[in-house]
Amino acid sequence: MRLDEQCEVRIYYDNMQDRCSVAIIQKRADGSVSLAAPLTLEPIESGVFIEPTLIVAGNGLAQDVLNQLWQQGFRPKDGTGNGGHIDAVKHHLEDMRKMVFDLFGILKEKT
Repeated sequence: MRLDEQCEVRIYYDNMQDRCSVAIIQKRADGSVSLAAPLTLEPIESGVFIEPTLIVAGNGLAQDVLNQLWQQGFRPKDGTGNGGHIDAVKHHLEDMRKMVFDLFGILKEKT
């Protein structure tokens, strides 16, 4: 399937059934709308060239998938997706330490 025109993805995580529902919708310039059909898995021989299931022009759909997954609560397992938040917390903690040290006259030892 080749998606060269404007597409959007809708992802919904069903916590009760522990599964994601994904819909890919393509809006064409002529005003028509298409919905991606369910995928069918077919057996393949070992070592054969694998054709892509989906080809997307540009990075808009990929970014939309990431945004939708983020909104449903998914995060990278290695924590990289929270880097900005973690850095902000580190700076906040350093500021709090400085305030406490200044308030109580504690000298911070240089290491």
